[in-house]
Amino acid sequence: MIRGILFDMDGVIIDSNHIHYDTWSYVFKQYGYIIDKKEFGMHLGESAFHFTEHFVKAAKLDVKIQVVLDKILERSREERDRVLLKPHVSVVLPILKRDYKIALATGANREWAEYVVKKFGLSFDFIIGGDEVRRAKPDPEIFLRAAKGLGLDPKECVVVEDALLGMRAAKAAGIKVIAIPDEFTRYQDHSISDLKIVDVSGLISILKQIDKTSG
Repeated sequence: MIRGILFDMDGVIIDSNHIHYDTWSYVFKQYGYIIDKKEFGMHLGESAFHFTEHFVKAAKLDVKIQVVLDKILERSREERDRVLLKPHVSVVLPILKRDYKIALATGANREWAEYVVKKFGLSFDFIIGGDEVRRAKPDPEIFLRAAKGLGLDPKECVVVEDALLGMRAAKAAGIKVIAIPDEFTRYQDHSISDLKIVDVSGLISILKQIDKTSG
């Protein structure tokens, strides 16, 4: 029986991946490097540090990763007002909370997660950011801690993700995964997901389907 839902944030709860692309592109253009959109999409789901590390190495930059990341975070704060909720989120989350405990388990920093929750008036029973775990996705730590934060066994939860690394993390935690491919993460392989839907409006009926096949 599913009792808890663990949500990724970027690309699932908020429509932000295109803004992240603009932000990373803006900063890396200052170093003379153009980020390919498909390559960007393939790496979504990594922590902000590891994401930046990849492109610093790809660009062969002789600069500290944290220096670049600080510029990206500064630019992100300037761009954050452009972020919008994904379709149906504001309606579906309150409905789901009637029957399930829900957590936000994002690879993004806690500060960004709290900004999103406050900006859109969202309500989660537990929140954990990527800067609060020792090992980023695809390590299962973030989802195991999210399940514990809800007071549930991982097997009583389901993860909602758009990125492969998040799906691998969920699988490593022994949790079933519902995939919602995003404009950018559609480039990734979603075949390890248990089910795939277009947006969160499909969650209510799909959760019943998972319950039937559980165990």
